[in-house]
Amino acid sequence: MRALLLATVVLLSACAPSAGPAPSAGGTPAASASPAEQVVQVQLEAYNRRDLEGFLATYSPEIRIYLHPDRLLMSGLDQMRKEYGDAFTANPDGRAAITSRMVQGNYVIDHEHVTGQADGREIRAVAIYEVRDGKIRNVWFIG
Repeated sequence: MRALLLATVVLLSACAPSAGPAPSAGGTPAASASPAEQVVQVQLEAYNRRDLEGFLATYSPEIRIYLHPDRLLMSGLDQMRKEYGDAFTANPDGRAAITSRMVQGNYVIDHEHVTGQADGREIRAVAIYEVRDGKIRNVWFIG
C-alpha cells in the first residue's frame, strides 16, 4: 500500500507545479523551506558545482539509492564517492535543473532535467529523497 501511495504521489508531482517554496534567483531555497527541502537543495547545488565532498556531506552514511521501486543501485558513501566521482569526471559540464518540486514531511520529490552529459543526451527523471536527521537517507529514481 505504501508503494502504491508513493507511486501516486510521484506521478502527481511530475505533472503538478512545485508545492514547496521556490528556490530564489541564486538557487538556494527560500528561508521558509523545510529542513528536508534545504538539504536536498544543498545537494543539488553541490552536484551542479561538481563538488563531490559537499555533495556527499548531505547524505547519511547508510544511504541507499534505488531504481524505483526496489532495485538497489548503490549503498554507502564509499560507493557513492566512486560512482559520482567517476560521473563528475566524465561529465564535467553536467547540471541538474528542477522542473518541479513537491515536499511532504521528510520527503522531497523532484522532477529533474539533467543536461551537459559528455554523450549529449539529456536525462529527465523523478527523484524521491527521504531525509532523516538532516541527511538524505534513501533516494528512489524513476526515469
